[in-house]
Amino acid sequence: MIQNEQSSKNFQQMDSGRLQIIAFYSRVFILILQYLSNILIPDHDADAFLYPKDNSGNTIFDKCIDHLFGGLVRWDAQYFMHVARYGYTYEKTLAFFPLYPLCVRLIAFVILSVVLLLPFVAFQVYCYIKFCTNFETNLPYNIEIDAQKNNYILPGEFSKHNQTWCYSKLPLAYSYVQNHYWNVGFLKYYEVQQIPNFLLAAPILCFVFKYCLEHLKLHFTTKFKDLFTFDRLSKKTKLTDPFHGQHLHVFVIHALFLSVFCTLCIHIQVTTRLLCSATPLFYWSCASYLKSNSLNNFKMFRLDQSLGERFIKLYYIIPVAQKIYVGESLQQWPCKNSGRFHALFLFIKSSGYHPLQRGPSNILRLLTGSILEV
Repeated sequence: MIQNEQSSKNFQQMDSGRLQIIAFYSRVFILILQYLSNILIPDHDADAFLYPKDNSGNTIFDKCIDHLFGGLVRWDAQYFMHVARYGYTYEKTLAFFPLYPLCVRLIAFVILSVVLLLPFVAFQVYCYIKFCTNFETNLPYNIEIDAQKNNYILPGEFSKHNQTWCYSKLPLAYSYVQNHYWNVGFLKYYEVQQIPNFLLAAPILCFVFKYCLEHLKLHFTTKFKDLFTFDRLSKKTKLTDPFHGQHLHVFVIHALFLSVFCTLCIHIQVTTRLLCSATPLFYWSCASYLKSNSLNNFKMFRLDQSLGERFIKLYYIIPVAQKIYVGESLQQWPCKNSGRFHALFLFIKSSGYHPLQRGPSNILRLLTGSILEV
């Protein structure tokens, strides 16, 4: 009895770090053992349950994971994997409680998110090592002179400047630089002198917000997960409304997030080029107002046209079309020598495209592609 109490006391006094090391190596040993056993020992045909696998979308990484850890998916693990991937689709799966499968599904989602964020995190670590530590640098002379003249911070001079972001619990260089050098942050651009810039961005934001809210209202009953996937793009369905089809869910969510972010957190005038280059949804929202392709006659401003259609033609379409037309097929524009402009010119020239003859809808289709016709 006394000996057992002494053994228990000695075990409790064991260093916790040593216990963690033992636990880690024991887990590694089990993983190696299951891998070797799965390769060397043939599977026993016990007529047990095997969850149906869908290998159609498997990548090389999926095959590697299955090869390395497939030995762990045996017996009851087959049921847990089935519940984690497909839910309780069979009555016999009700014998297995949901907590563990839900944890597996959540961990899989987190790992995917971590993989997506890994490049950003790696760059932030690089920034921390570069500007939050001291080391000698051998930079070109002109770089050092320019930094001294403009009071720029060079790599390896942490003790000289002691940047505040290096002491943060989550040292993110990107957010600090945006805030420190450009005054970018939540509601920081809401100043009286910035009202003209807000007016400049207002038309684009209004069109995008209106389009997104109409789309979400129309598909309010849609499954929540379908709003964040591209699965609908690969399905050929008959569209009753090409501008609000279910295959556009993910684009609406993306554009709505960008619009809210632009409105609250960045220099508002940047919204014009950010939304016009990052999402085609703005062009689709404009095209949804256009009921006629006419641009070169008096019918372009009919009385039955909506205010939105008239505004689009006056503010967006006519200036672009007139510049293309007056410039004699784009050749007299100042930017005609740029690479993207030259590619656009060759495309228009080869297709016989004439904006004033074919109308504004074709201009938008030329700029945004044909995904609306999926």
